[in-house]
Amino acid sequence: MTAIFKGRSGVRGRGAVLAGLAACLLFFAGTPASAAERVKLRFKAYAPADTPQYDVLFVSGNCPELGNWNPGLVSLVKKDGAYVLDVEVKAGAPLEYKYTRGTWDTVEKGSDFSELENRRFTPLAPAGVTDTIQKWADKKPYLPEKATVTGAVKYHRDFRSRALGNARTLAVWLPPSYERPGDKRYPVIYMHDGQNLFDKATAFIGEEWGADEAAAALAAQAPALEAIIVGVYNTGERNAEYTPHRDAARGGGKGRDYARFLVKEVKPFIDAAYRTLPGRRHTSVAGSSLGGLISLYLLLEYPGVFSGAGVLSPSLYWADSALPGLAGKKAAAGKMKIWLSMGTDEGEGAEKTAALESARKLRSVLLGKGFAENKDLVYVEDQGARHSEKYWAGQVPALFRFLLQGGS
Repeated sequence: MTAIFKGRSGVRGRGAVLAGLAACLLFFAGTPASAAERVKLRFKAYAPADTPQYDVLFVSGNCPELGNWNPGLVSLVKKDGAYVLDVEVKAGAPLEYKYTRGTWDTVEKGSDFSELENRRFTPLAPAGVTDTIQKWADKKPYLPEKATVTGAVKYHRDFRSRALGNARTLAVWLPPSYERPGDKRYPVIYMHDGQNLFDKATAFIGEEWGADEAAAALAAQAPALEAIIVGVYNTGERNAEYTPHRDAARGGGKGRDYARFLVKEVKPFIDAAYRTLPGRRHTSVAGSSLGGLISLYLLLEYPGVFSGAGVLSPSLYWADSALPGLAGKKAAAGKMKIWLSMGTDEGEGAEKTAALESARKLRSVLLGKGFAENKDLVYVEDQGARHSEKYWAGQVPALFRFLLQGGS
């Protein structure tokens, strides 16, 4: 027979009432299992058309078999146009769950991007569960009444990459003195997720970092700290491009190509088009989440190009924590500067604990390599801060000051 179970509200993830549509539960013929037994379930999910081709889907729920609300732990396998997971759960135990693409930023939403109730049902016998995902949270367009850019931003749209075989926008913020007569040259900070840096009109859920205001304030102080800020927009292949190692469950692994794109294509273009100080001492890179991961990778792999990295809320779990291991081999105290930060409320339960532990372990690795805190290493553990644009925006002024003062 076929039974439809409607969900009840539940708060999970980043403070939201998390998602789910009505689940369709198709019971196989047979006698229902007792509560002490386990039953087999097959989850089958259909994703919306704008799901990036190489992204992995995850199911996250209220039991260990569904990841205990970890959004990036229990993955589904793509098969015949759907995403499938076979799992055994305790019979008679109520289930709540939802789908993501690995983070709460990508949790499923309603057809109008509204919050959804958790999917919920109680399995009594082996069953197949079929769900249709309507929208992803990170695909919501945001169109404010007007742009919020402070200062001069030059846009290079459709900047094509031979290394990646795609195109994106580069947004270049110029300090106030740039247009004055003279031949003054400037340090450069390259930043990922460029659409989030300067303008609410392009930022994820309309929450910008305020990098333009932060840079303008530093330029107005005495003595002035001035820099060109290059925002490199992301694409639908963000997860793949920002991960240098392939994760067995989540995929990815195009980060080496993205690094070559930034070093061999973007930087030469910026150095030719603008009055930069092109040497490593005056070149930094920064980003958050997976953007923090790829920033650290760029610093470690290209120490002759970059002298500093802003590593905000980095996804250090990726590919069995491959990048912290690389830092243990290649981080060089006295030759590079690292800003490492993590909020104390990034995720739920075990996920939150793991995020903090991973940041603390990386800090220990760097200290063991001879880095000195508040000199070539800044470690920030922000009480109550969540994995959000708002949190990262609050760090930008101090981050810029750290990257621009002195040099390694």
